[in-house]
Amino acid sequence: MQALLTALISILLSPSSAIPSALPSSSSLSEPLLISPSIKNLALPTVSTNPEPEDGIICFNLTTDRVQPVDVEDCNDVIEIMLHDPSGAMTRQNFSRDEEIPNTYVVPKIWQWNQCCILLTSEEEDEVGQFRLVDAIIRAQEILAKCPPNSKASLGGIAVLGIQTFFVAVDGPHVDGPQHLGAPNQTMQLVA
Repeated sequence: MQALLTALISILLSPSSAIPSALPSSSSLSEPLLISPSIKNLALPTVSTNPEPEDGIICFNLTTDRVQPVDVEDCNDVIEIMLHDPSGAMTRQNFSRDEEIPNTYVVPKIWQWNQCCILLTSEEEDEVGQFRLVDAIIRAQEILAKCPPNSKASLGGIAVLGIQTFFVAVDGPHVDGPQHLGAPNQTMQLVA
């Protein structure tokens, strides 16, 4: 058995010119190749039809409803404005949809400039998350690094932030305004 393995390894590691002479060419095969019965019965791993990404980022695709192309350079301008938010991008603070909670950064919040729209929001009305605005900025940058370069249409994506009910979305602008993202008309338009 050891001799057989050694021979196979030496054939595989030999120059490629030796391999074609040892194998029949496709033109000399008159019958289809047969697969070993042991390979036919090999159990293949199952793949989930809706896999949960390890990094918590889901990229939009052409079948995603109402997405628009993203310009990464415009998003860099939006991120620059987010970094200079008056509340302090590095300050740990509460985020919630509930305006009654004192000292809370009210979401949903949308920053938009040209071909970039960054949304920070929560799925739950009464949820309170505690994180820094820079954490949302980092997630937006991760979306930009992963999604537009891997999309033919330069589409954005969405990422979980902190606890599972908060998320950041990066998308292109829409003519019907931020309401399409479930946000009131609370948009920060950058002035050129």
